[in-house]
Amino acid sequence: MTIIDVRNQDEFEIRHIENAINIPLQVFSDHIEDMRSISKQPIVIYCGTGIKSGIAANFLKAMGIDCENGGSMEYLSSKLSK
Repeated sequence: MTIIDVRNQDEFEIRHIENAINIPLQVFSDHIEDMRSISKQPIVIYCGTGIKSGIAANFLKAMGIDCENGGSMEYLSSKLSK
């Protein structure tokens, strides 16, 4: 599984889910080819509240890349720890 954090770099550096990749929403579309190359693995996207991750997930789905909106960092962290 590939976990992508779409918060800005400062937020990511303060705290993030272990092994997450930081691709801020502001530059997300610049990394579409990176997403295609990792799309063989499940992609889960999260942010601080679930709003930006929803935007990013909808963008990838529109580009034909399967992914899941993991919602907020707290929600996804609790889901992954089960």
